Amino acid sequence: MKMGKITGYFILAATLIFLYGLSILSFLFTSPEIDFSASLLISSLLINMVVLCGSSVLENMLFYSSNLYTSLKNLYFTKKNIGYSILLGSSSAVIILFFLGLIFYILIQIGYTPPDNPLSESIAETLTVPLVIIIPLLSSISEEIFFRGFLQPKLMGLTTPLIGIVITSILFGFAHLAYQNPLQIVIPFFIGLIFGLLLIKTKNILAPISAHYFFNFIQLALTYFSQ
Repeated sequence: MKMGKITGYFILAATLIFLYGLSILSFLFTSPEIDFSASLLISSLLINMVVLCGSSVLENMLFYSSNLYTSLKNLYFTKKNIGYSILLGSSSAVIILFFLGLIFYILIQIGYTPPDNPLSESIAETLTVPLVIIIPLLSSISEEIFFRGFLQPKLMGLTTPLIGIVITSILFGFAHLAYQNPLQIVIPFFIGLIFGLLLIKTKNILAPISAHYFFNFIQLALTYFSQ
């Protein structure tokens, strides 16, 4: 194995340890009373973005001996179908939210009580209009570049397209372990399947980024204006 690929796998392992290590630690040791400030929230999202985006670009360059331009192309940054990708992604987010809302409405009517979500509640208390825009922007870009842009094609190449999408979605679901809520693992898993299919359909990273952004943005906007 070439030295570049060995270094790439080392960086990938470090990225996964960073991503899931923090989630596991927060799940095991975080107090139910989580106190978030806007600066802490933005700082953590920026660090997450630097790690996930930076590692994705660097790993692509190392695995495929490519330059920066080719690496970005491998991550599905392309000028083709930009408008279509954004439209398909944003409309998919609206449809997903509609059906999720309908499912939860039916479940609540028959007596289901959603579990507590301390992290989401703390974030909601911190929300401002700029944060409603910035939080989904940073999270959607960083997570989609890593999971859909880099990890999914890599896994699809090692297995089959369907299995690659499923494994990526499982990893995407468990990346939300810090929310300490089983629904925050199950729902991202199923949403991750749709995001993965959007990338396959459009061959443009803007499709899953747009879907992810509007999915989070609409929820945060509704939460903020309902308080």
